[in-house]
Amino acid sequence: MSIWKRRDIEIAGFHGCPFFNSALQVASALQGIGAIGEVTVIRAGHVHSPKWHSPKDIEPWTAFKAATFQSGSPRIVFDGDPKTVVDSSQFVKRYALALKGAKLGLPDSVTADPAFIETLAAEGASPIWKSVRGTPAYREFTSLDPPGKPKYGVMHGGFYFRDYGCTSGNFPPHDDFTYKNWKCGCGQVKLALEGEPYFNLDCHCSACTPVSRYLDAKGGGQGISAIVEGTGVAKAFYMLDKVTFVKGKELVRGVKLGQTGGNVRAYASCCGTLLIGDSPVPFAFRPFNRMAITEADGSPYRPGQCWGCKGGGNSWYDAIPEPKHPGDPAWLVAKVEALQKPGHGLGGLGSFEGDPTPGFFPDPASVDEYISKAAWS
Repeated sequence: MSIWKRRDIEIAGFHGCPFFNSALQVASALQGIGAIGEVTVIRAGHVHSPKWHSPKDIEPWTAFKAATFQSGSPRIVFDGDPKTVVDSSQFVKRYALALKGAKLGLPDSVTADPAFIETLAAEGASPIWKSVRGTPAYREFTSLDPPGKPKYGVMHGGFYFRDYGCTSGNFPPHDDFTYKNWKCGCGQVKLALEGEPYFNLDCHCSACTPVSRYLDAKGGGQGISAIVEGTGVAKAFYMLDKVTFVKGKELVRGVKLGQTGGNVRAYASCCGTLLIGDSPVPFAFRPFNRMAITEADGSPYRPGQCWGCKGGGNSWYDAIPEPKHPGDPAWLVAKVEALQKPGHGLGGLGSFEGDPTPGFFPDPASVDEYISKAAWS
């Protein structure tokens, strides 16, 4: 295998493990020269670095392995293919020749030695962390594996973190640590969604359906369609303080129904995947394309039966399966009214207050792309 074939990798490991940190430093160096693509980091364990092998740490790591994979720390996978799994030493040996001149979080006195690369090619990861063990330089070496609260759906050091909850230290129990992921069809736009949606529904109105059909056609099959049950648009309503952009915000574009339309739908311009189905709205939630959401383990998010709402005046209403309502059912009205009560505590705008990005608080007049309802109904 040529090391110059650009590949995405996933590094799963024990927070603070020196072999894990060695792999992170190597991945960062390789990413910097374009030898690998996106790097996803999954961590488990107690905040213990550099004393990383205590019984208190072994317990959560064992639970992590049992729930995910049976291997040591770290486990490195290329392009999501389990047949490509390697450990840190195999990883370092494979790419050693590409690391000439790389810092690897180490002092210059270590990496400047011409024999260092030869040592890595022969021995793998051990020479990296052992060169700074017990020295002040160890803190810099572990900078890609910071202590503190878990990171999920955020970027740090050029890596996308999906930490796994544990039972000790600063990592909360896995059952209490629930995030979902939103990703467009080609993967260039990603968001992290904390917890469960405020509510779900399938909208069958005469505006959402045409826009979604238009975007499906525009994406040419590359996007993730939001259409369900023929005419419904699958929506998961999240409070915005539970939403974080991981990457690709600059790729988000807006589209309106009609040239003077005031409702701006947002989509991923890279592949046409609908992102947000309504904006601007006077509430702190937004309806995200539910079909593009996955659970933390990568499985599709499917909440079960959802209400079909609106569309009562459309020709397709009779074909919508139950439960359904021609407008807004009572439970939905109650959900919205709850947000109008002072101090409701249900969530807020977070970092998106006043954000002009399509889907959040755009000026509809600034959005040039629009469609005809008649053409896409």
